[in-house]
Amino acid sequence: IKKDSDFDLIEEIISRREHLKFIVNFNYNEVKFKEFKRNYKIQNSAKFKSRFSALANLLEENFEILGCSNSDSFETVRDSYLTLAKIYHPDRHSNKSESIKNEYNAKFKKIQAAYEALKPFFKNQENFIKVG
Repeated sequence: IKKDSDFDLIEEIISRREHLKFIVNFNYNEVKFKEFKRNYKIQNSAKFKSRFSALANLLEENFEILGCSNSDSFETVRDSYLTLAKIYHPDRHSNKSESIKNEYNAKFKKIQAAYEALKPFFKNQENFIKVG
């Protein structure tokens, strides 16, 4: 979906039974489709974009620490966090030198702090969409 008019096209395709000389029945969850359409419109609204892009720019360093961009979804950020946390977790490096342990421990703490700072950002977005 690139623009609102794409929803009209999808609805038209679903409503027709004949496509290229074939009869097709589309089974889809109408409630979930309407919810998806509503969420899409909210997330692409000027109000949503202005509110959360400004906040995302303030949190940009946290996205960078996790190797993500400020346009990534919470699932992407969470997956990146889990991957990095596994790599830098202090328990994985207990047999290394003190300097390496300290460096990895510091990196692990930065990763944790970045993720904890971003969770409320995504929760705020989720709440905005539910209310919007």
